[in-house]
Amino acid sequence: ILLGIQDALSDSDYAVVIRIASDAAERERLYQECCVRGRADGVLVVWMTATDAFVDRLDAESLHAVLLNALHPRLTSIGVDHDDAAVRAFEYCAGLGHRRIGLIDRRQDPFDPATPGICQRGYENAVAHTGYALVAEYERLAEPSASAGAAAIDALLELAEPPTAVVVASDAQAIGVLEAARATGRRVPEDLSVVGYNDTPVTRDLGVTTMHVPLRELGRVATESLLELLAEPATSPRARNLPTELMVRRTCAPPTVR
Repeated sequence: ILLGIQDALSDSDYAVVIRIASDAAERERLYQECCVRGRADGVLVVWMTATDAFVDRLDAESLHAVLLNALHPRLTSIGVDHDDAAVRAFEYCAGLGHRRIGLIDRRQDPFDPATPGICQRGYENAVAHTGYALVAEYERLAEPSASAGAAAIDALLELAEPPTAVVVASDAQAIGVLEAARATGRRVPEDLSVVGYNDTPVTRDLGVTTMHVPLRELGRVATESLLELLAEPATSPRARNLPTELMVRRTCAPPTVR
């Protein structure tokens, strides 16, 4: 994403100041900080929910913002269709013959435990479309980290009828899934098929089947949208999704046990 932002700003006079929030309180502090008059010309909010209070403050200061992988009706947003990506990942596993397909998800808002996972709706729609039974135990929410992915797959593999395939909502989680599965003696993909999400360089090197998310393009398009708002402040908010693509590699195969 940062490379895409850099691409879009290469011919401009703007520079990027990066702030990282580790919890909800820090997010609110950063929102207040960036709205101080003269502190910034515009704001890119990456994978964080824009609160109504933040949007009100933006309006009060006539400050423009664009969201990446988040939605608010009063702000322009650039993202991907997580529902569609989850459906295609699930249907790929089902097409290989898997009937017990799990989901290791990540929350839409990382700082709000009440929000659903980014892939939950698409996953559940795919389950219904294929005629499979929706098994609540097959859905797990976890932080987007390898350790959280490992803990989630450990819990799934302890079930009486564990999944033979799992759709994972981030490549970081998928790496943890691979490590934990192999630690329990499961072979990937013979005993467990794994589909990741993002298509990061590490998963490409490891041969992980994953949903490619055009991260650099997201950064570029979001930044270009912000530059357009700075040039034409009356531009109406809009939401745009960039396409994802299933990258088939070496971590999926037909199930050996049906």
